[in-house]
Amino acid sequence: MRINEFLHMNKGDGELSYVQNSFDQNGVWLMNQHLIESTIQYLISKDKGLIKGLNVADLGCGVGHVPLALVSLITEIMQRKFKELRLDSEPSCFLMGVPGSYYDVLFPRNSLHFVHSNFTLHWLSKTPWLLDNQGMSINKGNIHIVETSPKPVVEAYWAQFEPDFSQFLKCRSKEVVTNGFMLLTLTGSPCSTDSLIWTPCVTKILNEALICLISEGLIKEEKLDSFEFPMYLASTKQLEIIVQKEGSFAVEHSETTELDVAPEIEDKLQRPKILTKVFRAYSESILPHHFGEEIITVIYDKFTHYAFQHLVQDKTFEHYAVTVVLEQNCKGVAVFLDFEA
Repeated sequence: MRINEFLHMNKGDGELSYVQNSFDQNGVWLMNQHLIESTIQYLISKDKGLIKGLNVADLGCGVGHVPLALVSLITEIMQRKFKELRLDSEPSCFLMGVPGSYYDVLFPRNSLHFVHSNFTLHWLSKTPWLLDNQGMSINKGNIHIVETSPKPVVEAYWAQFEPDFSQFLKCRSKEVVTNGFMLLTLTGSPCSTDSLIWTPCVTKILNEALICLISEGLIKEEKLDSFEFPMYLASTKQLEIIVQKEGSFAVEHSETTELDVAPEIEDKLQRPKILTKVFRAYSESILPHHFGEEIITVIYDKFTHYAFQHLVQDKTFEHYAVTVVLEQNCKGVAVFLDFEA
């Protein structure tokens, strides 16, 4: 089954909603604003006609503060440009929602000047196939890649992510104009380690929680063995390899940002609760689909317990965001933007 048939972020604005628990997404968005502004300014400087119409797409869940913050930022940039050019009128802003998967074509050909995606593309279109010829799991006891994963597990995740990301690039190459840009931010992995087997803390903690519930007789072992968390945490190097291989875009800029969850809070009882809310906000549509609605509260309570154990051992909630700025290829002509300002 394709993940987009059931995956969604927690709705509304309540205590467990994505809106209230998307700290990383908001933080990285703020850090990336200078990249967006530099890119938009460059586009306008190369084509003054874009003052009359700049088409921007934000591809993601559409929930949280970032989509409207992007609209506000680009509107501000255009307003400043209007004043700089001493135009009498004010820029108008028109919004529309486009339902569908970003692994399909969503917009008319050559219609977009800038595409933005924030914490979306690490989700796989479907879970990797991890069964042997006898129908047994080759990742037994684990829900994701771990340091001890056999090579076929690592290869299966990569074999799902690479064509997914390539398909995304192919679709966007039809929609983005020549010399148009994309800024993509994903949950990822550091380049300084073996990113193929790097394991995020949340899947480690969830794995421990599920194994504990098996020992308590609340979940069957087969349920764990048949579950894989449907995301891949690529490094910037891996993204660059896929972009170069696919060929529609060129990498203009890439960076990796180390993140933590509520590091300012010293209370080791409070921080695990915050991590659980953050994790629950984006995973609660996934776990009930496999384990059932009746066990979900118990799973997240156990997750909080093991998150506390994680902190007691002086471990952090370390994770990473990777960002790439891509330019639609234009017959090998290189463009160099100043992203350090």
